[in-house]
Amino acid sequence: MRDRHFMEDENELPYLVYSKRDDYNDRRKGGGENSSKLYESARELIDENKLDEALELINILIDRNPEDNRYWNLKGIIYADFAVKNGIFGDRQYEESIKCFNIAIKLNPTDYVIKENKALTLIDYADILHSSNQYSDAV
Repeated sequence: MRDRHFMEDENELPYLVYSKRDDYNDRRKGGGENSSKLYESARELIDENKLDEALELINILIDRNPEDNRYWNLKGIIYADFAVKNGIFGDRQYEESIKCFNIAIKLNPTDYVIKENKALTLIDYADILHSSNQYSDAV
């Protein structure tokens, strides 16, 4: 698995948008958390290989603010990690990962971190396709 890069923003303010998922998250976590804490928790869960839980948190953040490219980048990383975990059965996760990176790039076209993460994911996907003799798809 390749190292993908998280995006930092020390000046992020908590978002005040409320969603139905907040109710679930509040009960599950024992209280409300601001977006920065949820983002950090999602990153920690990825490091612990708890991808389902990380995906749940990042979806909450995207519901709150779908225009934040960092959230889409992180969701792309999560799907890429799912794909690596699933090997030749990870096609759908690779495709979802690329979609998330594309959204993040559209929101912030000058961010090299997102582009690098997308490139690493494409390389991983091509390696998997190549190893399963799907040469034309790998190209």
